[in-house]
Amino acid sequence: SFCESLSGCLVIGNAAFFGGGGWESTLLNCELIANAAVGGAGGGAATSRLVNYFLSGNWARGDSVGGGVCGGELEGCVLEGNTSEGAGGGAYNAVLTQCLLTNNAAVMGGGAATGTLSGCTLAGNRAAQGGGAWCAILSLCQLNGNQASDAGGAAGPTAVLPSRPRDAGRKGEGVRRRRAGAPPADAGHPFRSRLV
Repeated sequence: SFCESLSGCLVIGNAAFFGGGGWESTLLNCELIANAAVGGAGGGAATSRLVNYFLSGNWARGDSVGGGVCGGELEGCVLEGNTSEGAGGGAYNAVLTQCLLTNNAAVMGGGAATGTLSGCTLAGNRAAQGGGAWCAILSLCQLNGNQASDAGGAAGPTAVLPSRPRDAGRKGEGVRRRRAGAPPADAGHPFRSRLV
């Protein structure tokens, strides 16, 4: 459970070892701007629940991870321009639903590292490995214009992009469906993530 609850707040320029802007809190309709985690984790927030939140310019410095957030749950949030000197420029080891991660930067996972993302858009993020995501599980996500200087512009080498196998264990199913005028077995399937 979470300790504190904030609604409609503006949280600017705070610093801590863990959760520069907030720690173990529920944050609703707020903004976290220019907060920092120094040597710990979660420049903007750590192990918190964020709903309809805007996180921008937060920073995880030193050996820190999660420029925007580390851990916790985010729904309908925008993570923009956050930086981690380790992993997860926007988010590290968090559960994100219907979020936008854009223009974040890290060594690994510019947009997100580890964690689970569902229905999110990762655009214009940068990293050495996994420009958009690194070691994360993505479902129904779009990855647009992310960059990696080393490997995995959209997603790092161990990122998992769930999708339904083309034949779903029954050989010829796709061929039978197309002959009957139906779309291919994987067209528009809800577990297909899109790399653009």
